[in-house]
Amino acid sequence: SSENIEKSFFILNKYVKAVCNRSVNGLILESETGLGKSHNVLKAINESGKKFVYCCGYTTPLELYHFLYENKDKVIFFDDTKNIFSSKCGLEILKSCLFSVNDKRLVRYSTTSTKLKVPNQFIFEGGLIVSVNELGWKKDEDLKAVVDRVLYYKIKFSYYEKMKVIKEDYKNSTQEDRQLVFDYLKKNTSKSTENLNFRLFFKLIDVYLFDKENFKKLSKNLIRTNKEIDILYEVLDKSNSIKEAQVSWCEETGKHRATFYRLKKQVVN
Repeated sequence: SSENIEKSFFILNKYVKAVCNRSVNGLILESETGLGKSHNVLKAINESGKKFVYCCGYTTPLELYHFLYENKDKVIFFDDTKNIFSSKCGLEILKSCLFSVNDKRLVRYSTTSTKLKVPNQFIFEGGLIVSVNELGWKKDEDLKAVVDRVLYYKIKFSYYEKMKVIKEDYKNSTQEDRQLVFDYLKKNTSKSTENLNFRLFFKLIDVYLFDKENFKKLSKNLIRTNKEIDILYEVLDKSNSIKEAQVSWCEETGKHRATFYRLKKQVVN
């Protein structure tokens, strides 16, 4: 619904500004790719008027330590850098940046390596914002310890909410072109579409502007549909019971009943 979309981005905006204003030390944002989380984080940071630095892509624990030292008094936005959570060393560095019992966040990097180019300890006085597509923190105690030290927010939209968000966010093109592409997207996607987001929409606009005559033929393979979930929705819709749907789904997919119930729990609220 429009209310859920507005509420989600309102909360995100406030959480980002809380980090920028030093009310809290950090924020971890989790959301599917291509739904505007980076855009909205940057918008909120700019609205706050605070200085910040942006980091994306792969980074090692040593590179992370160097980067944090060089920007120890700034708001840092880590965008799509989930790998900073992938090592115990990196997690310990992040925990030190986010919490201290005496309000002085002392960060250490103990090593005999000559690759360390800065002091092996410093006080971090900045704020951290980390945006990831999927975190999986509930099964990782070390990662959970980091999440517990910050604001954590997960944005999740339904198929219909995604379509509404996409419709309201357009690339440079005519209104007529955008509407045609949106109508095609609406007709050829469903709740089982795996890559329904801004990026898909913009990609389709690019293809349409490149070759309008062959647009439909060229666009078909760009939309990824999860066939097992597609069948799941189909059997749930036409069956009289969950058991009947499960039997039908297993017959059509050749998969085990446990997979049916796992997928059902994943996609059906």
